[in-house]
Amino acid sequence: MKRVLLLGAGHAQVAVLAALAQQRLAGAEVLLVSATERLVYSGMVPGLMVGRYRLDDCSLAVAPLAAAAGVEWLLGRATALDAAAQTVALADGQCIEYDVLSLNTGPTQNRDRIP
Repeated sequence: MKRVLLLGAGHAQVAVLAALAQQRLAGAEVLLVSATERLVYSGMVPGLMVGRYRLDDCSLAVAPLAAAAGVEWLLGRATALDAAAQTVALADGQCIEYDVLSLNTGPTQNRDRIP
């Protein structure tokens, strides 16, 4: 069985998850690794910062999206990518092998610096 690794939960991965929710990939195991539990829509961050939006208004929970797509979700942060060996190392020491890799980490914000 082939492994498809979705690394990061950026906007494009949401489109992939939506497509997989409609039609699964035959003969493939799909794994999503995301460093955060929520995908924040970057276009709404300015409104979030000034109090126009709440975090729930401009973000999506990753786990339910993955579940609806039949995708295994793992909360983790990638620290290294070896394209020749087709592996991704995670901060917790795990090494994940893949046959197909989709990278879409999206923007990252240091939310501790936002009052």
